[in-house]
Amino acid sequence: MPEPAPASSPSAADDPRAAAAAWPWWFGPVGFVAALMLTVVVGGLVGAAVRSAGGPGHRADHVASLLATLIQDAALVLVAVAFAATVGRVAAASFGLRPARLVPAAGLVALTLVGFYAVSAAWTALVDPQAEQDTLAALGADETPVLLVASAILVVAVAPLAEELFFRGFFYRALRNRLGVPAAITAVSLLFGAIHYTGPRTLALLPMLALLSALFCLLYERTGSLWPAVALHTINNAVAFAATTQTPGAALVGGAIGALMLGACALVPARLQAPG
Repeated sequence: MPEPAPASSPSAADDPRAAAAAWPWWFGPVGFVAALMLTVVVGGLVGAAVRSAGGPGHRADHVASLLATLIQDAALVLVAVAFAATVGRVAAASFGLRPARLVPAAGLVALTLVGFYAVSAAWTALVDPQAEQDTLAALGADETPVLLVASAILVVAVAPLAEELFFRGFFYRALRNRLGVPAAITAVSLLFGAIHYTGPRTLALLPMLALLSALFCLLYERTGSLWPAVALHTINNAVAFAATTQTPGAALVGGAIGALMLGACALVPARLQAPG
């Protein structure tokens, strides 16, 4: 659903929405490659320093993985902002981080979540995938309480916001300007599924991740805001965190961080739009 045109026609230099409408289609693909390269270089240097200082052992590897994941999320955001700034003024609204009507948006998130889990359950019964993503194992979520909390914050709070801002608020938005909604959703969703590939055993999981990405895009289109997609992403990651982490109390930790993040999705948008 294209956003309505503003009553006047402000220039891209002055209006964030006008600037976003002027993003060229190649911003997304080139921005993704730039973020990937930044992650590899900076993450590699930081990881090497951590492993050198920590010595041999899994704990240094887990800390390095945590920092690399954080650097990846930061790189996605920084690249999106940097590219957007070349066209015009950048604000939260440039990436769809604007308020939505709370009750209808919450209802859409709940309906989408139920529908996704129903399709996911049918898919699991059909193909019986035997693999799951090993992200939490790499982060060491089951090793120490500190790593558990750090992993939960990264997976349940940081990743949903950073990934939604980049993949839906930036990548999808740029493609949508040129290709239209269906083609842009298809391209972004295929990429979103593909980047979660970690080996042949994870192939069966990728269609569900691509579907989830498409649902994020549709929520963005229906509500005109990225926050409902961030909320749905948060809920899904919190559930996955609770289901795949073996440490007692992990579900409570993930649920608490998820609840705080959902509260932020409800309260922060209005604050961002406040004068000053």
